[in-house]
Amino acid sequence: MPVETQQTAHQICERLVADFGFRLEGEYLRGGRCPACQAPEAYVVTSNPWAVICPRENKCGVKTAVRTLYPEFFQAQKAQSSTPGKDPLGAAKAYLASRGLDPERFEGWFEQGERSVLVDGQYCKIATVRFPLSANAACHRLIGHTGKDKTRFEGKYSGMVWMPPDLELSGDVWVTEGILDAFSLHQAGARAISTISASHIPKTWLSEQVGKSLRLIIAYDNDPAGHRGSGRLAQACRERGLDHLQVFPPTKKDWNDLLAAGDLSAENLTEKIEDAASDHKAVQCKRRLGPEIWEENGQYLKTDVSRQGVERDVPLTNFRLRLAYDIRVRTPEEDSLEYAFLFSRNGDWEGPYIAQPPQLATPQAFQAFLSKFVRGALLNVNRADFTALMEHTLGAEVPRIKRLDFLGYGSDSEC
Repeated sequence: MPVETQQTAHQICERLVADFGFRLEGEYLRGGRCPACQAPEAYVVTSNPWAVICPRENKCGVKTAVRTLYPEFFQAQKAQSSTPGKDPLGAAKAYLASRGLDPERFEGWFEQGERSVLVDGQYCKIATVRFPLSANAACHRLIGHTGKDKTRFEGKYSGMVWMPPDLELSGDVWVTEGILDAFSLHQAGARAISTISASHIPKTWLSEQVGKSLRLIIAYDNDPAGHRGSGRLAQACRERGLDHLQVFPPTKKDWNDLLAAGDLSAENLTEKIEDAASDHKAVQCKRRLGPEIWEENGQYLKTDVSRQGVERDVPLTNFRLRLAYDIRVRTPEEDSLEYAFLFSRNGDWEGPYIAQPPQLATPQAFQAFLSKFVRGALLNVNRADFTALMEHTLGAEVPRIKRLDFLGYGSDSEC
């Protein structure tokens, strides 16, 4: 652990003793008040004091991240110069350690950089942790920046992933949104890469993996953006014949949060994979749209919990839905899209049937559209389920047809 981080850890322990009544016992602080339930039974590991742990699993069991108690300790440090006696990676190492990561394990995986950032109307240089993506591209994590957007990019990264140098691409490889989440999974014993954001599909990299003996464990955040991104990445894997599973961390947590709280290990990652592989019988027959919605045996299903607390599979549809292509309609008055859907109930695809945007606005409007073409079609969805279904379906990569409903000179095509 860097000297700066050792000092921070010592200061945090002192604050915990003063604020929560902990007492030092060997390598632990014990007998402190749990920030969640206030019971005087919490403990902290002094060598890694990034979480306050309540052992009362039946009544509380909360692991409170210290950075939520003392955010001032995690405001990063300014860039250190490379003068003699100074570690040129000092600020980057200190930042990683503040996130519960051991920077010594990741030697050669990161650099220290700086970026000019607009702060209060003026540009100032802020130290960064620089993650190389290629010879000409990198992702920067701003250190100590209090603004909303803490990531900056250098060069173009479309189609790429971040991955450790010399990573063996075989077996199970976890795929995360953020690079720090990938670091966290590595520290817990997994092999991981990052797509850099939930909306980025690394098509070039995925195509390069075709034919390799690996399984991608898609491990995006458990939030709407993560659900959408996970579904789109899973679809891109299916299109290329790549083996994959989808797993999610607990709601409102990411993998780095779990690591910082001491709740991430090789054992519980293995359990995650086993649960995903056995979840709802045969996961290979499913196409997940989110953590609770999937496609199986020609219909979409959702996990529901009865009043008695029993999980059950509830059909959302009795048909499969696919986007064949979309149509760009350009007239002098408007520029819009129409969608050509295929439907299947017994293995054979029917269509295409053209839907206008208003017919996709609500479940009721889409049901009325269905009733014209698919006899007996069942659509048992609420608004959130319908949104997930449409985002999954409309997110497919399909041909686009340009239709002109008028004759005459077009300024864009000059003919």
